[in-house]
Amino acid sequence: MIPDLFLLGGLDLITGLFLLSMRAPIYKLLVYTVTPDFVLLLAIAIIVKGVYSIVYGLFFG
Repeated sequence: MIPDLFLLGGLDLITGLFLLSMRAPIYKLLVYTVTPDFVLLLAIAIIVKGVYSIVYGLFFG
């Protein structure tokens, strides 16, 4: 059975990579409303949270 944190971490990782993708519609929308640096930091934070959730789910889940 796969722990819930492992699944949520995977979703966070995919979301962060999607935000980093230039083809993402939400990225284009956010670039016009906020600074691109904020979007980059948000994507990195989501990826770090996803990796942490996966590791925590694997070892402590």
